[in-house]
Formats: sequence, structure tokens, C-alpha cells
Amino acid sequence: MNWFDRASRDWRRMVENQPTTADGKPNPEALEILNNINVLLKAAPVLRTPSFLRRIRLLIPIIATLVLAYVQFSTFAHNSVGLSVTANEVSFTLDTGGEAPVLRELSLRKLVANPVNVLRTCSDKSGPLTFSTLDHEGGTVVLLPPTRMRLNTFLVPAGTTVTLSFPEGQQGLRMILEYPKASTLEITGSAAGISGGRSCDFVLQSQGNALELTMLPEDSELSEPAYGQIPISTIQFNLPRFELGRSLSSIETGILSFNDVPNTEYALHRGARLSLDLHKGTLADLRVADQKFSLLVSGDAFGVRLGYRDQRSITPTKLDWLRSRAPNIELWMGLLYLAAILFGIDFSQLRPTRGST
Repeated sequence: MNWFDRASRDWRRMVENQPTTADGKPNPEALEILNNINVLLKAAPVLRTPSFLRRIRLLIPIIATLVLAYVQFSTFAHNSVGLSVTANEVSFTLDTGGEAPVLRELSLRKLVANPVNVLRTCSDKSGPLTFSTLDHEGGTVVLLPPTRMRLNTFLVPAGTTVTLSFPEGQQGLRMILEYPKASTLEITGSAAGISGGRSCDFVLQSQGNALELTMLPEDSELSEPAYGQIPISTIQFNLPRFELGRSLSSIETGILSFNDVPNTEYALHRGARLSLDLHKGTLADLRVADQKFSLLVSGDAFGVRLGYRDQRSITPTKLDWLRSRAPNIELWMGLLYLAAILFGIDFSQLRPTRGST
């Protein structure tokens, strides 16, 4: 007789001889407690029944399968990524944390802006911007000084989408600003005087949801037109309008790496379609050479997709993360899974019964 049976026998004896009150009546509280314990003891043998053990044997392999699938297919919510890429067009959205400068102070030979609502220049008729005018409010301004002019740094509203590209068939740089809501942007600068003459300041005011600037910088300043460490929330490599049908994206070449999983890199070739679902990111560096942009981007991404015609997720799974830290993790997981499967097999059912041949 095991201890379960002995305990059951003793408790039943206590129920039959329960304590009584002073007047000889049963004690209600003691009777209730003993009855509850008696019910539990009657249920205890169920834990030792073959049907309960069969359920446990079936449950362990199911749990092992679910854990294995979770580790193999699920990804982390945040993935540290690094991107070094060369492209002929890039579009990014500024973080919503506040205004930020994008372009450095540049020396230009020509500036075209559209739409512009207000243009103010010096009143000197012999000044370097005499022939620079605004055709109509909300129209186009062309600033073309005889020598050069200086474009001051200006702040771009938070949440603005900035697209940088090259004018078709022309030298220079094109920047399109698309604001999240109607805004007023003021751009200032000065044009150098002729033959040592007095310089002329200018102010452009643009109102609306977008502004397009086409600039022809001095060759020495075109190589690094933008600031570094720009906080961004999205980045895209769309194909320029004049190249539609010739490729799938503006990417020429690049390397994408996942910092949390060592030695996980993907080579990007011409036309690769890359989608970064950023939580937050930084445009660390942007340079221009041979009509191409060279960018360094780092950030925290929810997910990453890569492909050409069809994209697929390349976000590392939890299994990839474990594999980078324990090279033999798949062997150990396989052995544990095999042990769980074997535990789920009731070998007693496989024994031949008496009388069978």
C-alpha cells in the first residue's frame, strides 16, 4: 500500500470519527474541512491513471514542436542594421523630433526654386542679381549671378520627406521637399559682387506643401552637400522618372548588415529592391561622386525585405541569433526535439499481447 492509499484510508477514518462539539453535535467547521480534504484525496489517484499519462505524453511533443517553430520563424521586434549603399536617387523622411538642417552652406553658380511666393533682393540696379526675378507669386525663381552666390543653411520642418536626385541631362543637384502639412520655408543667401563690387543678399519664401530646388554647386562643394547624422524615420530608393523601365530601383551597389547577428551581410546589386521598416534611423553620411550618392545609414528596424521582382523578408530569426552565439545549437535542438518525440511514444502499447504470434 503506497502513501496515497494510506493517506486516503486515514483521512476517511477521520471523517467517520469527526470531532464533536461540547454538546455532542458534529463540529460544522471540522466536518467541512475534512470533507474537502476527502474530495482531494479521492481525486489524487486520477493523477496516476494511464489516461492522464497518455495526455502528458501527447502534450510534450506538441509543446516541443511549437517551441521549435517559434525559434525558427519568429524575429525580434528591433534589429540593429547598417547600410552602405550607392544610388542615383534617395528619398528619406526626417524624424518628427523637430526641425533639422539638411543642406550645408553651399557655394552655387545657379539656383532654381519652385514654387516661390516672395523674392526679396537688394535694390542696387547694378547688383549681381539684377536679372533675377519672380515671374508670378507661386511661380519659379531663377538666380543666376555673374560669378557665384552663397546659399545659407536652412531648417527643414520635422516629418518632411526629402528626395535628392540629379537633373536629367544636366549637372547639379535637385532636392524636393514635401512637408507633412502646409508650411512656410524661408531661404536666404548672398550673391558676390562683380569685380569686387558690393554683394547682394536675397530671401526666398515658399508657402505650401512642397518645394523643389535645383542647384548647380561649385565642383569643390558638390562632393559633400548634406550634413551628417541626420535623424530619419524612413528611407527609400525609388527609381528616377527618366529611368523607368530600365531598372527596379535607384540602387547601384551596397552592403546591408545586421549588427546583432555577426557575419550576417547581404550584397546589394544594381536594381535591388530594399525595404527598411525603420523604428528610428540616422543618415550618418552622404557624399556625391560621378553622379551618384554614397550613403551610410544606421538604425533600428522592425523588419527588412530584399529582392528584385519579388521581395522576401531577410530579418534574422531567433534561430539565426542563437546560431551566431552557439554554432552547434541546431544539433542540440534536434536532440532535444527527438527526446521529446520519443517521450511521447507509449512503448507499452507496442509490446505484443499474450497469445499473439
